[in-house]
Amino acid sequence: MFLLIIKRGGGKLNQQSSEEPKIALKQVPHARTFRHAREQVKVMIESGFSTQVIQTYLIRWARWWVLTVKTWQVLELLKSFQAKCFDDYLKIFIEALIRDRFSEDVRPVPSSVPA
Repeated sequence: MFLLIIKRGGGKLNQQSSEEPKIALKQVPHARTFRHAREQVKVMIESGFSTQVIQTYLIRWARWWVLTVKTWQVLELLKSFQAKCFDDYLKIFIEALIRDRFSEDVRPVPSSVPA
């Protein structure tokens, strides 16, 4: 015996009117997200990886999370990561990364037009 139940409405449980504004929820990175990256950087420093390799790892880590969670930004994520670091040398390392990669006023634009 086969029983078929048909429910009318097609899953339209919560309809918002066009006048109500949609509220975007802000997702916050979990502590485990920062802890894993922090431990990885510590191991890389202790193993003697170059600064460039560690910076590349952190940029790729941040970009992956930005692509995964569309509301995050790379600079915002790196600053949050820096705030969650306990060791001063990691904070200084992240600060240098942010200054070198994201500060526009650090690198002057060369002028090719003679004055």
